[in-house]
Amino acid sequence: LAVAAASSPAATPISDGSRPWLDGHSTALPLLSKKRVSRDTVRYTFSTNPNGSDERQHQSSSDLTLGIPVCSCLLVSPPDDESLTRPYTPISSRHTRGQFELLVKHYPDGAMGRCFAQLRKGDCMMFRQIPKNIKELYPFGKPKTIIMLAAGTGITPMYQALQRLFGPDEDRLDGGDEGNDINVILLYGSRTKRDIYLRKELSEMAKRSGHRLKVVHALSDGKVKANGEHEVVVDGMITKGVIALMTHEEIFRRGTDSRGRRKDCKVWVCGPPGFYSALCGPREDDGPLPRGCALRELGFRVEDVVKF
Repeated sequence: LAVAAASSPAATPISDGSRPWLDGHSTALPLLSKKRVSRDTVRYTFSTNPNGSDERQHQSSSDLTLGIPVCSCLLVSPPDDESLTRPYTPISSRHTRGQFELLVKHYPDGAMGRCFAQLRKGDCMMFRQIPKNIKELYPFGKPKTIIMLAAGTGITPMYQALQRLFGPDEDRLDGGDEGNDINVILLYGSRTKRDIYLRKELSEMAKRSGHRLKVVHALSDGKVKANGEHEVVVDGMITKGVIALMTHEEIFRRGTDSRGRRKDCKVWVCGPPGFYSALCGPREDDGPLPRGCALRELGFRVEDVVKF
């Protein structure tokens, strides 16, 4: 098992970012608890110890950390059918000892959602990681600005990166602060305010960021109320117009050189298939941004965009 015990009071990273966690070999890890966060989404907590559902064993192995690279996801499968596999990005810090959390949306006809829904405390799921699951490694190329565009549970890789940038003690635990001058604008699309995942945590990060993180929620149900603390709330979906309005300074002043070319500004995208199509083209398409998509019309090129 590639999960290792921390050797000091501070959590010790178990991956240097050059190798995938578990090197592609599946390991069964047990469920500790689950908590419903919306009508169709649940927060699952798993132990980092294969025997961790036992309370005494879990306490004795509380030094174990997940320690996957940031940003990266895990491949998850039920024990009896590893052909059924889905990627999930943990929302807990890579330094959290003894456990990690996944945010899982249950779709009406989703086979994986049914597997998760049937889990009871102590039941296991299989976890592994391959090189393809490792996306942008911290400090993410050190751009001046990252514009994050997310919808629904597409917030999870963004949140993983935000934790590393703005989480308490992350610099100390990782032994470096290379990304401490990166500015982030997060545009997060949800249907209703109740569907905003991790809203409190995002607000706290924005407060702690020293104005380096701007959080914008776009609600498509048309029932926008007053802005919350350390956040902006707008009506509608994330479109070219919303992106331009909320990132105007970064795109049109700070984000271009004297010839109008894009500089030091990256765009990360994660959401359902239609979200990719409208903003940057299909997720699997690594060619030039298609005509008519929002990011191309705003002047971005394929090398400026990361699809999660």
